[in-house]
Amino acid sequence: MRSEEDQDNEENEEKNERAASSYTSLSIAQCFHHDGLHSIFRYLTLSELNHAARSCRSWFAAAAAADPSFHLPSTVHVRATVKKLHALIASPLRNHIRKLTMAENMTLTLINELHSLHVLQHLSELGITIGIQRLKRTPRQPIILPPRLKKLFIAIDGVTDEPPLSPSHAVVRGVQQLLINTIAAVSTLTSLEFFLSERDVELDYTPLINLVNLEQFWLEAPLSAAAAAMDTVKRLPMLRSLHIQTSTTDEFPSERTSVLRSLCSSPLPVKLAKLSPGLEVTAEHIPILAQLPSLTELTARIDAAAAPQLPLLTQLKKLSFFSDYDQSSDPFLPFIPQLHQLTDLHLYDCTMSDEQGVRIMSGCKHLTSLVLDCVRLESLGWLSSAESIRSGVMLTALELWYCDGVDPSDMISILSLKSLQQLSLYRTCRLDDFARHSLTPPSALLPNLTLFDYEHDDPEE
Repeated sequence: MRSEEDQDNEENEEKNERAASSYTSLSIAQCFHHDGLHSIFRYLTLSELNHAARSCRSWFAAAAAADPSFHLPSTVHVRATVKKLHALIASPLRNHIRKLTMAENMTLTLINELHSLHVLQHLSELGITIGIQRLKRTPRQPIILPPRLKKLFIAIDGVTDEPPLSPSHAVVRGVQQLLINTIAAVSTLTSLEFFLSERDVELDYTPLINLVNLEQFWLEAPLSAAAAAMDTVKRLPMLRSLHIQTSTTDEFPSERTSVLRSLCSSPLPVKLAKLSPGLEVTAEHIPILAQLPSLTELTARIDAAAAPQLPLLTQLKKLSFFSDYDQSSDPFLPFIPQLHQLTDLHLYDCTMSDEQGVRIMSGCKHLTSLVLDCVRLESLGWLSSAESIRSGVMLTALELWYCDGVDPSDMISILSLKSLQQLSLYRTCRLDDFARHSLTPPSALLPNLTLFDYEHDDPEE
């Protein structure tokens, strides 16, 4: 038996839908009228437009018209509180919302309440954080997400054992399993960021196999949960990018290995091109990663003992790693030149001599982007050395962040990089006005440079 409130809501929704009839069904005169109003509406804020739309039926219909050319910049992406979201959905602006991020935690009950509102049928992106601290039992009703989502960010608000009203492990497991089953029903997803609670509970990830269009997956979970998820994740047919973040990294080395072993065991994720495991990669892991046929981009913390194994990753084009070794030894630099396919290289917290720089430039002949972050340099002379020039490297992007050993005279080496399009010098050396002018586009000395970012602490300021 429906309540009077439900009947009133349905009647109001029907009235609004009739008022916001499809733009294609309007007469030519009505279309011109709407176009004229739209040219004015674009200059109004969200609040102003809402008030204007309620001035008369004609303006309401124009504001609510599903005209594909009428997209309000302020409503394409809405960062809403719960109160604001309810107001938006009850307004004619609901047809123009394409992306929604909640600024407040949502309850599971609220998600289902929002499903009955028209806007959720059209959302392509949704970001929500779900608070379950006060739940005493797992909800019995299924959770319903927008059916046309392309991108989804969903997180369980931090759950600890300290608050007296925090849910039990059974409730945490039940809610997260409910969310997995709900996410699996949205087969249109291409990007998913899923943040589980830090409690280690057993979950069934097999429903996620229905995400046949998923290309990007970011999973943050306890180690054992991440390892269990890999058996399903690697079977996603379109998966190209995978980021794994775990709440524990050092206590269980065997479990760290199990995550990558599970991912790289048969059947292999044949289309996986970008991997950020969020785990320390060891010498044991690299031969496993070398089995991934499409892996071209790796971002990871790599153990010093893994340095001799690095050349096994012959297919790598992009490498970014945080090394975990004694800064004075730098065991990786001699092996990087053997990665002949590299186009992008990001080095962090190491010491590079001019000789090592020349070897990298000579070995990685396809290098186009180089980022040096907290690197101690002898100089930048290796950029313009005869060996580097003969290698034919055509750097288009160079970034130096917090680098020691660079002085203004090294700008001569940078000016020799005629193919350079992007240059960033962040707290690396102090330039005089002439050097800054020479590097600021349009630059006669660097004809292809379009972007120059520079920042340095000035002691006089």
